[in-house]
Amino acid sequence: MNESIEPIPWRPEGRYGVSCRGRLLEPGHVANRQAGGMSARRVFAIGTLLASLTSAGLAAGEGWQVSVSPSYSSGDYGGETDARFLYVPLTVRYTFSRGDVSLIVPYLDLQGDGGVTFFGSRPGRTSTTPSRPTAAPTRPAVGTGRPPTPVTPAPTPAPVTTEVTVVEARERGLGDVGVRARFHVLEHRGAWPLLSATVRVNAPTGDPKTGTGYGAASGTVGLEISKSLGRRFFLLGDISYTRTGSSEDYGVLERWEFDVGLGASLSRQLVLSAYFEEWSQPTPGLPQARDALVSLGYALRPTLRLNVGVQIPLSDSAPHLGLVGGLGVRF
Repeated sequence: MNESIEPIPWRPEGRYGVSCRGRLLEPGHVANRQAGGMSARRVFAIGTLLASLTSAGLAAGEGWQVSVSPSYSSGDYGGETDARFLYVPLTVRYTFSRGDVSLIVPYLDLQGDGGVTFFGSRPGRTSTTPSRPTAAPTRPAVGTGRPPTPVTPAPTPAPVTTEVTVVEARERGLGDVGVRARFHVLEHRGAWPLLSATVRVNAPTGDPKTGTGYGAASGTVGLEISKSLGRRFFLLGDISYTRTGSSEDYGVLERWEFDVGLGASLSRQLVLSAYFEEWSQPTPGLPQARDALVSLGYALRPTLRLNVGVQIPLSDSAPHLGLVGGLGVRF
């Protein structure tokens, strides 16, 4: 594609419920976007696929892009205690006519009780759903038509109460470094949308003991679709599947996620977009998380883009507060 008229294919890696799926688009054009983690046995196969997807287009390289995309989120993620995450990925991307290849180096600052860890490109609860208290048993009133009455327990000595304190620790450090490739399978022409295949491999560089990493290699495969609707509006959507290798702390985890959105070019420099997102929790049995993301992108210069966004929770397991920003430079 011609970068002089097409948007920078840049999307912050801050994925909070990410997720924080901020997209930065050039007004009047359909954007390319990215997804974010498969078992350790398949890492070699994924790496081979990465090479095969990109080899055809590297000869027509169109340049480098660098972006920093800080994201902040907080919430209980479907549990009973809160966790807070600051995720700051540095992304170095090489674009070519049929796609792009990226290196993502994330820094994490988190605070919580250890029940939530960073998995793929967003936080996820890795503990089971807390049990709920049950009601007292009842028995019918014998010989009467009256409704059942609660069982009255025999008097017992007053229990000795022990105060339980949840210890929250703050951790900082390098997260799981990832390599990601996107290849445009179908070009956007006429009634046809832009369809892209994505592959990402994460190395276990984060520390699973502190929650900055998962403790095993992971990989993601996905599809992205973009379609312009006239000169000002466009549709965006993607679906992805993430699977990890076996971690000593968490075992094997997997996640499905998808989003669909609508964008509008408000001016030559300003783009507004809104998305509905849904994703599964890494631990089976926990409810799906849903949110709405509203994002605003502004072109400070032809080679300098700014993006800000806010997440609105639509389920208890989504972050209660999510903010995303980003600054991207093209060389």
